[in-house]
Amino acid sequence: MWAAWVTGPRIFTTTSCVRRGFGDAAKRIQELYLADHKDEAIASVPDEWVDLKSLVGPPARIRERYRAWEDSGADSLSVRSRQPEAIEVMAKAARLN
Repeated sequence: MWAAWVTGPRIFTTTSCVRRGFGDAAKRIQELYLADHKDEAIASVPDEWVDLKSLVGPPARIRERYRAWEDSGADSLSVRSRQPEAIEVMAKAARLN
């Protein structure tokens, strides 16, 4: 998914990657994706970039990292999942903090 966001007409996301120090990765992802090497593009998305944008992983990791998001001053958080368990993990993390 992130590989698709970094490519094509999504200039904002590419610019956002560059501003956050991921310019080389954004360029490589875009090259691979536009060359129809989508799996390689996806594999090239740095874990650090995903962590800046998402809370992912096992429940304990999400609970641990949720606090930093809460402390960041963010005033909203979107939760998207097809797994009811994932929604519950996020609800529990929010109640704990």
